[in-house]
Amino acid sequence: LAEAGYRLIFIPEAKVWHTHDRTVAEYARRKFFIGYWKSLVVQRHPAKLIRDSHTPQVLKLQMGLAALGAGFLGLGLLRRLRPLAAGGLLAWLALGLSGLPFYRKLMARDPGVLLIAPWLIFIRAWALGLGFLLSSFRLILIRHN
Repeated sequence: LAEAGYRLIFIPEAKVWHTHDRTVAEYARRKFFIGYWKSLVVQRHPAKLIRDSHTPQVLKLQMGLAALGAGFLGLGLLRRLRPLAAGGLLAWLALGLSGLPFYRKLMARDPGVLLIAPWLIFIRAWALGLGFLLSSFRLILIRHN
């Protein structure tokens, strides 16, 4: 809309209707489809890959660390290369540690949620990244057919 010349305004007192996920599976599914459609948005607006108002930069880092960890760990286990597998685990550790600023906020607001926060950050990174990846592959296949 902004590219078309429309003026977007933030109104703090605006009320928006929305629903909350009831299960971790619903949360993962929603994040997967956000990643899936994000790929289509990036196709039309490539600059959104680097900078957009919805996705914090740390989340992009987390998605990369989730994928890197899986790749290294999987390859390390398949090839029996312990250093590579350890690199995968370190990438996942870095993913968990990248949430430290968020964990601090949670500690002040709702300490009970702190127990599951690292798992939800991991699930979010995986689901968004997988959705983005599958949609990107689908676009490549469509172009070549």
